Amino acid sequence: MVEDETSDTAKRFGARYGRKIRKKVSEVESDSKSSYECPNCRVKSLERSGTGIWKCNKCGEKVAGGAYKPQTPVGETVKRTLREEIEEEEE
Repeated sequence: MVEDETSDTAKRFGARYGRKIRKKVSEVESDSKSSYECPNCRVKSLERSGTGIWKCNKCGEKVAGGAYKPQTPVGETVKRTLREEIEEEEE
């Protein structure tokens, strides 16, 4: 039998819903329960407190972000684009 790559939380589904769905649920849950670096104090204590709301346990800063990660891929693209535009204006 092949070892399933899902976490303990996704094993609650048993054999239902298929392997890909259980694996994706496992990834999303592990991402949302991880700690991230706070943009204010730079300490790895930013945790999810609600959908799109992230709170730092050290400094108390609340940040809006993605539903499962504080920074989304689209947000990274926007940041990069803004940074490039600012650099062009400075030249």
